[in-house]
Amino acid sequence: MKLALQIVASEWWAAGALPLTCRAGLQHLENYRKSSAFSIAVRRGLFWVPVEFRADREVVLAAVRAHASDLRFVRGGFRSDKQVVLVALQNCEYGGLAFTGADRILDSDRAFMLEAVRCHGNVLSFASDELRADREVVLEAVKETGDALVHAGPVMKDNMSIVLHAVARDGEALAFASTRLRSDRTVALVAVRQTGMALRRVGENLRGDREIVLQAVRQNGRALQYANEELRDNLEVILAALHQTPEALEFVGPLHRDKNIVLLVRRSTDGEEPSGR
Repeated sequence: MKLALQIVASEWWAAGALPLTCRAGLQHLENYRKSSAFSIAVRRGLFWVPVEFRADREVVLAAVRAHASDLRFVRGGFRSDKQVVLVALQNCEYGGLAFTGADRILDSDRAFMLEAVRCHGNVLSFASDELRADREVVLEAVKETGDALVHAGPVMKDNMSIVLHAVARDGEALAFASTRLRSDRTVALVAVRQTGMALRRVGENLRGDREIVLQAVRQNGRALQYANEELRDNLEVILAALHQTPEALEFVGPLHRDKNIVLLVRRSTDGEEPSGR
């Protein structure tokens, strides 16, 4: 017994590794709790903490602050404890990693889910169907991360305000909007200004819109590849794309592919206005 106590006092992993019968016989587990070895164990993760302490609120909170995914190791009702789960979410880079350990009863709790998606928008994937169709819940989610739109209900994906907030945060979120809104000019402009490559997500009818394509290639010249053929041969569009990146040369249309585009870029830089097609 004395040897066991010495091991536990010196090694953070020892109490978790010792058999339950041996640990139960240690002189007052509370002595271990007060030791530096216990503090180190908690920081390392609940896996290394004796099961007797996994139902202790103070211990659980400290553990999930250090390792949000440890929520899966807690005992008692802490997996449905809103404060504990929110603390885990607030200390987790990937919200889903923490939320997988939560009690699924929280998936339908509107007040809780509002707080959860404000921490990590993609936690919306765990929400009930009813909450994925809740405008306020979905709005908070896409404000945090635009791609949370993928988890929204169909009606929300066709909601102009929701989609505008999503693409303003992440232009590529346009991929998850309804067909109607992917072909909406206002939505498309917001998306390509944020992420030029979102041009590939807009409706075919807008890939020939000069203003939309210009905004896209100014943000990312490689977006030129998604413009229609006519605009890939438009000198103003070509120059805007090449100013952003020389890699856009690969996507120039056939009418100008063999011309000295580099010379045109230099002339444009010197202040000469290129003539449009």
